[in-house]
Amino acid sequence: MRSEWFKPLLQKLYDSYSARIILVDSDKFSSCPDVRRAMETDFNVHFYKSELELRAFLRKNKSGKSIIVKLPEVPYIPFDIEERSEIITWKKTDLHMGSSTARQEMYSSENDKYVSELHRTSITITKLLTETPVPWGKVSQSWGYYSYLKEQLAYTTVYNDAHAAANIENTYLELDKKLEEQFKAFIQNQQYRNLFFQTPLQNPVTVNNVLPFLNMQRAKKIALICMDGMGFQEWFCLKKHLSQIGINTFQESFVFALLPTVTSISRRALFSGRKKINDLPPEKQGFLDYFKTKTAWNEQDQVLYFLEKEPAFREEFFQGSYVGIVFGLIDELAHHTICLKNDKALMQQNLELLLLETDLDKIIQRFLEAQYRVFITSDHGTVWSYGIGVKQDKYLVDSKAKRACLFNNRHLAADFADRYNDLYLFEYEELLGEKCAVFAPWRGMFGNEKERKITHGGIHLEEVVVPFVEVLR
Repeated sequence: MRSEWFKPLLQKLYDSYSARIILVDSDKFSSCPDVRRAMETDFNVHFYKSELELRAFLRKNKSGKSIIVKLPEVPYIPFDIEERSEIITWKKTDLHMGSSTARQEMYSSENDKYVSELHRTSITITKLLTETPVPWGKVSQSWGYYSYLKEQLAYTTVYNDAHAAANIENTYLELDKKLEEQFKAFIQNQQYRNLFFQTPLQNPVTVNNVLPFLNMQRAKKIALICMDGMGFQEWFCLKKHLSQIGINTFQESFVFALLPTVTSISRRALFSGRKKINDLPPEKQGFLDYFKTKTAWNEQDQVLYFLEKEPAFREEFFQGSYVGIVFGLIDELAHHTICLKNDKALMQQNLELLLLETDLDKIIQRFLEAQYRVFITSDHGTVWSYGIGVKQDKYLVDSKAKRACLFNNRHLAADFADRYNDLYLFEYEELLGEKCAVFAPWRGMFGNEKERKITHGGIHLEEVVVPFVEVLR
C-alpha cells in the first residue's frame, strides 16, 4: 500500500462511538481498493444496493461496528435504519488536498485498477481477432467494455487530475484499426449476408429474428425493451446502474443490426420480424401483427407498444401479455452531445448521471415481479465520427444519421461512390431490394472536415453488433 492518504477519512469512523454508521460517500472514496480493504479490516462494511440485502447484512452482523456505505447513486436508506444510525460524511476537504501529489495518491489505486483491466481486455480482443471465424459478438462485447473502461478512466484523469497510463490512447487506436481491417472484410464479403440464413433457435443473430426467437421461448408474458442507440459501451453503463440497485443477473448476448444502421430500418425490423426495407411496417403495427399472426395468440392476450423519450414509470406498461417499449434516451443523448474530442467520454458521463433520474430500474423490477421474461436490446449503436469533406444531404438515409446514403438503383450509387475515395457501396437484395447504400469510411461521416459528431448509420462494429440481454430474476 502506498502512503495512506485516506487516514483522515478512516479517523472519522474510528472517532465515532456508534455501533452503526451510515457513511455518505459522494466522492466514492470507498470504491478505491486500498480504502475498502482498510475499512473491512476494522468494520463490518455493506455497500447499500437494496433494502433486502441491507437487512440481511444487519441480521448477520449484530456484533462489532457496522458501516453502511451510501454512494451518490443511492436515493435513500430505509428510514427506520437511518434514524438509529449515526450519519458521517466523507468530503474532499477532510483530506487537506492541497497538493497535486496528494490528489495523485488519492486516485492512484483506482486508476491502477482501470489500467490493469484495460490491458487484460486489450489482450482478449487481440486473441479473439485471431480466431477463425472471428466471434464478432464476443469481440463487440469486449470492445464495448474496453471503450467503457477507457472513458471511466478519462473521468478521473480530467476531473481529479490523476494520471492514466500514457499508452492507453495508442492501444485504443491500434485496436480500432485492427477492427476496421477485419470487420470491413466481414461486411464486404458474404459473411454478413449469411447471418440472415441462420436459425434463431439458440439466439436471434439479427434484429429481425428477435421476435421469432422470443416466440420460441413459449413464455406467457414477454417485455421487450429497446434502448434506441445503445451499443455495448452504453450497455455497461446500464449494467452498472442496474447492478447498484440490486438487479444484477443477466444473460448477455448480441444481435446484428440491419444495414444501414438507422432507426427507420433496423428498429422497424426489430419490432416486425421482417428484414426487407420495402416490407417494413410502422413499429407499432408490425409488433401487433407479428404476435397476432405468427404466435399462439388469442383474444385474451393483449399486445402493447410504447414509444417513450425516457424511462418514466407508467402503470399501462404492465397490462399486456406482450409488451414492446422503445426508450429514446441514449439516441437523443448521442445526437445532442458536443463531441470535442475523438471519444464518447462526455456522453458516457452524462448517461450515467441521467440514468439516476429515470425509472428504468423500477420498470424492470416491476416486470420481473409480474413474472414477465424481460429482454433489453437495441436497434443500432453509435460512434464518434469526423467529417470527410463530402456532403450528400439529398440521399442521406436519415438527417441525424450522417454515415449512410441510400440510392434507388446501383447506377446512382456507383456514380457517387466512384467520385470519392474510401466510400463503400453495399447492395443486398434480401435487405435493400433494388436500392443500394453508400457508406462513409470507418469513422467518417458526410459533412465538412471540421465537423465532429456522435452519430450512426454506418458499418462500424459499435453500430452493427449490439447487446441482446435477458434480465433474470
